[in-house]
Amino acid sequence: VGIFAVTKERIKALLDMLTDVGITPDGLTLSPLAVFNALAHDLEFSEKSQGTIILDIGTTATDLIISEAGRVWIRTFPMGGHNFTNQLVESFKLGYPKAEKLKREAEDSKHARQVFQAMRPVFADMAADIQRSIGYYQSLNKDAVLTRLIGVGSTFHLPGLRKYLKQQLALDVYRIE
Repeated sequence: VGIFAVTKERIKALLDMLTDVGITPDGLTLSPLAVFNALAHDLEFSEKSQGTIILDIGTTATDLIISEAGRVWIRTFPMGGHNFTNQLVESFKLGYPKAEKLKREAEDSKHARQVFQAMRPVFADMAADIQRSIGYYQSLNKDAVLTRLIGVGSTFHLPGLRKYLKQQLALDVYRIE
């Protein structure tokens, strides 16, 4: 089993916790591989499937998974929903819980324009990280043709994110429920 960015102590703690409740796992799968396996199964990926970017935006990190022509490439970068909330904390001098609520309800707020304007730098940073990742992947795989981005994770529900990524990346952007 390959372990990346996970300490032996954390794995031992997880295994101890599972053992305490009577569960003995046969193996562990890293989160980006689990997301890829689930979507590859559900969407029936094959070597002939169109080049797909899977974007799993978590609270503190984002997993970018590229699948095309029988290849899978993964990059994780330290940006997630927390960054959007923190931007609102700083911009509007709010407590974290209020900023989180504002982020989730931004679209229906009478201050929607100001909220989205405040989060714009985070939108731009995320798009830049995604573009850098895609560019690096394509520099390694000159024949790569990427045609769609599929987003998962609760942060991907952020109003305007899908549209922004579609404009910035010039890709079809879908959200999996």
